[in-house]
Amino acid sequence: MPGPAVGTPAIDNAADSKSAAAIATPAVAPPDKSQAWRWVHAGVALQVAGNLADVATSWKQPEGNSWLTQSSGPYAGKFYTSGALKKTLLSVCLASASYAIAYKWPKTRRLVGIFNMTVGAGFAAEAANNLAQNPNLR
Repeated sequence: MPGPAVGTPAIDNAADSKSAAAIATPAVAPPDKSQAWRWVHAGVALQVAGNLADVATSWKQPEGNSWLTQSSGPYAGKFYTSGALKKTLLSVCLASASYAIAYKWPKTRRLVGIFNMTVGAGFAAEAANNLAQNPNLR
């Protein structure tokens, strides 16, 4: 019976070679796909929070945007129920579209989250501006 060829290492067990290869090169776990959804959830949460802050600080205040003003009644020209409903509808539509885009195109989840965070920052800046213009807001 011939022995192993000269110059080739003898391997006693194939399992030993696999375990040695596993030790030499650490396995990299694939990224958890649920972590990508965290961008979307955080972005939508910040967008909704910024919108609520803007609604709260604009309530019963003079409004420069005619689409958001109350058209008649004692609060005509001010931000009241109709404006709050329109801003809420805008926020819900934006959140729904964000989740639909993130579901359909998973690679866009981080960008969707960043977009919503940016929109939320804009709403928060408006809320801060409202407080700066009217520090005695009630």
